[in-house]
Amino acid sequence: MTQHVRIVDSTKFHHAKRQWRIEVGKYTLLRLTYGQTGGALKTATAGDSWGRPVFPDPGRLIEAMAVSVESLAGPQVDLWLDEDAKGRQFLEFTAKASVNDFFEGAAFIAAEMAAILSRPAQLSSSSGRLACVNGALVAAA
Repeated sequence: MTQHVRIVDSTKFHHAKRQWRIEVGKYTLLRLTYGQTGGALKTATAGDSWGRPVFPDPGRLIEAMAVSVESLAGPQVDLWLDEDAKGRQFLEFTAKASVNDFFEGAAFIAAEMAAILSRPAQLSSSSGRLACVNGALVAAA
């Protein structure tokens, strides 16, 4: 059963004028920011005070995003594993595309993520560039 994906305005990041959170089911899975040169999609690390809570297992969330991005765009997409100011890991990619393309892609990725979040994570705790190969995260060359 496919769950409904909601893309909701957000004010979480003080530096981003155009931003949204992406909710599926009872959780916030992703954040989308968009500027003059394109956008960024990243796994959510903290919820908005009025939105749905963030998925509780960041490792599984990161793996689900990596597998979903590969399903949509193929293995050539650069994914970056990083940490926020509070040390919470998140996965991110950036691209030059229209905001409508980002909305469509984010909705597809979020729906795919919701379908695979029951899979166990296989993620190292290192930071850096990642790739998804045959459904597993690996360090990119």
